[in-house]
Amino acid sequence: MIIDCHNHVGLDDRFYRSGAHPYAQDLPTMTGIGGENGVSNWIAFPFVSYRGQPHTEMPPPPVGLEAPYAWENLRLARELRQQYPELGRDCLQFAILDPARHTGSQIEALRDLRTRFPIAGLKIQATIIASPIAALRDEGACFLDLAAEWNIPVLIHTSVAENDPWSQAGEIVSIAASRPEVRFCLAHSCRFDRPVLDQVAELPNAWFDCSAHLIHCLSVVKELPNIARSQRRFPGDYRDPVRVLSDLATTYPGKMLWGSDSPYYCWIEPPGSACPNLKATYREEVECLKALPDDTISEIAVKNPMEFLSMPEGSFPLPDPPSALATVK
Repeated sequence: MIIDCHNHVGLDDRFYRSGAHPYAQDLPTMTGIGGENGVSNWIAFPFVSYRGQPHTEMPPPPVGLEAPYAWENLRLARELRQQYPELGRDCLQFAILDPARHTGSQIEALRDLRTRFPIAGLKIQATIIASPIAALRDEGACFLDLAAEWNIPVLIHTSVAENDPWSQAGEIVSIAASRPEVRFCLAHSCRFDRPVLDQVAELPNAWFDCSAHLIHCLSVVKELPNIARSQRRFPGDYRDPVRVLSDLATTYPGKMLWGSDSPYYCWIEPPGSACPNLKATYREEVECLKALPDDTISEIAVKNPMEFLSMPEGSFPLPDPPSALATVK
């Protein structure tokens, strides 16, 4: 068993229109590429931009699904459980949310969704939608209340970039410390920010994932600003991603989850961008994992994810809710 804890399924119209890549992935593609490389199970959530989002050209959502991400979460649930149930049985859905906008209507939509489809966790990517993660302390606290009520974890995109006020890793770990009843995973190895990783290690309710590990290592080599500066950076030879992954797992036992961030194991900038393209493949991400000792692979790709999920091994898939057989609008 190998669990990939960080995957997107769906479409990001903003990325498509800008010329960036990737911009889409469907369930057969995710499980097909992953399965060919030895992955058996996936945690999946929608792409980041949502229909009707402020300051975008995306079309409005269908009537009755106006809450942020209501359409995207329902669309993914249908793909996993109705359109491709033979593939969806190996997956768990995390519902994505906007931490600051229309929180009440989102809560209503999430409660309705969970009456019809199993929801294993919550996901936030606040940077792309320009929505402050700090809202989880006030107007967005209802989402953490919901996670505690349902006993499900929250996976949050992290950033350390100076031009990103939305998803700072230090803010996220502080929120995790203030809500010990909720389990948190901070994505992307906290951008290799050693003080934040150390804080995660001290919290019984916090983990981190290593999603898109290869291009983050490449970002260090290229000295890009999306990674912690040298004085705060986890020490290592980032020209050797296997060694860095091994060192992270050894330094923080019980804390790291393996994930690919598919399809964002690569990032190709829109035409005319001054930023360099960052390219890797799913196969290379898995090869990096499989270069580790078997007991380390088992820890970061099975044991730790299941503890984060608070699920016993063999829990894929989650059962459908009692009303799942009802007609879905």
